[in-house]
Order: sequence, then structure tokens, then C-alpha cells
Amino acid sequence: MIGKGKHILIVAYIFPPTQGIGGRRWAKFAKYFTKLGYTVHVICSVQHNREISLWIDDVKDNPNIITYGIRQKYPAVLSTIPKTIFEKIQYKVALNYVSIFSKGSIYDSSIFWNKEFEDLAKIILEKNNIEIAVVTIAPIHHATRLIKLKNQFHNTKFVADFRDPWILGNRYGFPQTTINRHNYENEAEKNVCEKYDLITMPNDDMINASSDYFSLSKEKYYKLEHSIDIDDFENEKKIFTSHIVSLLYIGTLYPNLKDQFDAIFKATSSLENVKFEFLTSNNNESYFEFAKKSQVLLNQQIEPKLLFKKISNSNFVLVVLNNSMKVTLYTKFIEIVCARTPIILISNHGEAAEFVVKNKLGFHLNYDEVESKLPLILKEGKMKDYNYNFDFSDFTFENITNKLIDRITNLE
Repeated sequence: MIGKGKHILIVAYIFPPTQGIGGRRWAKFAKYFTKLGYTVHVICSVQHNREISLWIDDVKDNPNIITYGIRQKYPAVLSTIPKTIFEKIQYKVALNYVSIFSKGSIYDSSIFWNKEFEDLAKIILEKNNIEIAVVTIAPIHHATRLIKLKNQFHNTKFVADFRDPWILGNRYGFPQTTINRHNYENEAEKNVCEKYDLITMPNDDMINASSDYFSLSKEKYYKLEHSIDIDDFENEKKIFTSHIVSLLYIGTLYPNLKDQFDAIFKATSSLENVKFEFLTSNNNESYFEFAKKSQVLLNQQIEPKLLFKKISNSNFVLVVLNNSMKVTLYTKFIEIVCARTPIILISNHGEAAEFVVKNKLGFHLNYDEVESKLPLILKEGKMKDYNYNFDFSDFTFENITNKLIDRITNLE
């Protein structure tokens, strides 16, 4: 095994058992690193959250994944959507508190990772002769703190993985933050992109935007796609005996899509034989105002193997993207394809729409086509020319992990 006797450090603010989609990507990579023989050390936050990660089984009971927890000091209330007056007061107080300590985004949950984090990372790097150190972003503050250690460990390859855009995105307080805070974060991200040995991002759009913005060579970047774990999937034969057409929505409810969801709910509520189910951890009441009057089931997210069965036994899976996400291929696309279930993608044109239509994996609807075309698709109940032979092997963690290790080990 290529990694036998070698060590990798992963710095991930969210990592199982802490719940959060941010922990999925590197929990999976950690699992597949160990299959190559590596011992994986993980620095992560210890949070007082009773919810257990959906990906805990990927890392627990694995003797070659060693976690080091740092107690969370960032106010947990800032990770919620306040509803009551009391919650809104708590939220405001927490924002004011964080703003005292932060020069940049007050939504960077790693801003309290300072000397304690540096000391722990240095011990791990020294004791284990770490070959590769990966920091996953967002947040980003902890990645900037690791730069000074990079200068001390010349034999370690340092990789910064941007799962999502930071300064160039529309989350974490951007672009509404003040000029001074924005400039601070701009310099922080620039420093990370310049000083780390390799910058990984999940799609070409993010790479092109970052490379152009910071005037860096694209050779500094590597596309590390969102991937699927074949261990989560089982081959199931699709058998539809009911006249009911099942439409499934999974994952995050993205912002600025209320009008689109209202159109979707109206289109589905007029069809008596359609069962529309949401599996999401979001609690955005505005999206469900119409849903409460419709035949829509609202449920929490479920663990991966059960989710695959749910996808496989659905006629269609609905994916709705806002303007900032129109070009992006997210993990959910490949998971749905693996289940051989047609996708109904509602978005503007972009990479995602081209992927679905070109490969005959579903339908693409523009926002203004939902009310007229969605009922026609659902009445049909199936996609006649669906491509059941699509090869998704290039998107598996097993293959992508091997390619990533090869790319890092060939860094000059």
C-alpha cells in the first residue's frame, strides 16, 4: 500500500461525530486514505450538539483515524436561524461579542482557534512526520494560522481545500460585510492561496474565479470533485407497482428560491397522484408556507444507506439551484445518478444543466418553465430515454483519492 507507515493531517472544523454537511467530504477522504495504508490525524472542533453526524460510521472504530478535539468557543447560536424574540436577542448579543475578537468575517467559526490550535498542530506535525497536511475551508481563519507552521515543516505538503467559495461567495456574511472586514478576509484568502502548496476546489468555475481574482497560475489549483462512496449504495431493482408518482427533494434549501418553490408546490398540488417529500435539515418556514396546504411530506435527513434506498424508490429527484450555483455539480447529482433515478433540475443554464441533459440523466427546467412543464413530466411518471448505462466510476472516492495522492506527491 502506497501510504503504509505514512501520516496525513486533516484540519476540519466540522468532522464526525459533530453533525454537519461540512464534515462529509473529509470524513470520506480520511476513510479512503486509511485504505491506502495512511494513518490520518484529524484536528476538529468539539461541539455541544446532541445530533450525531450522518457520516459517523465512516470514521468510528477505525484505528487509523485519530481525532484531536478543540473545544468550540464560537457561539452556537450563530449557526442557527433565530425565530423568537429571545433567540434574536441572543443572536445579536453573540454577534457583538464575536465582532470584538474578529477583524474579518464574524461568521468565521474558527476565529478562536489560535495558540491552542497552533500548539496542537505543531506537536502532531513533529511527532508523526506528517507527509500531507490538508486544511478544509470554510471557515478560513485556522488555515491562516497554519501558514507560520508551514515555514517550519519543509517536508510536509500543505493543501488548502475550498469546499465552498469564501471571499468570492455569498455566504458567511459576504458580500454585505464592511469594507475593512472584507479587505481583511481578502488578504487572508490571498495569503492562503499564495502560500499553500496546492489549492483544491470542487469545480472549474471556482478555480477560474479564484485564479483570476488573485492573479495566480491555474497550475496552483487542482479540481477535487465532490464524490460518492460506493459503500453507501446497494444495487436495488426498481419496481413501481403503484399509480403514485413519488417526487423527492433532498439536502439543503438554498436561499432566494421561495418563488420557485411556490411554483413547484402549485404544480404538484394540482396532481392527485403525486407524493412530494422533502428530506432536509433546514427549518425555513417561508418555504413551507404553501407546502403546509399541499400534499407535501416534510422529514429530516436520514443516514446515507437509507437515503439511497429512498432515492432509488422514487420516480424523480428534484434539484433546485439559485443563480450562484447554476454551474456547479454537487454531490447529490452523482448520488442520484448512482441510484439510476431521473433528475428534475430547476436552474438557469450552466454546467449542471448541461451534465443532466447531455448524459440523458433527467430534465432541465428554467425557472419560468416550472408551472407549465413540471406537471407534464410528473403525469408521464418516468423518463423514457433515461441513460441507465452512465458510468459514474470517475466520481467515486476510491478513484479520486488515488488521483489526489498522486497529484500531491508529484508537487515540486
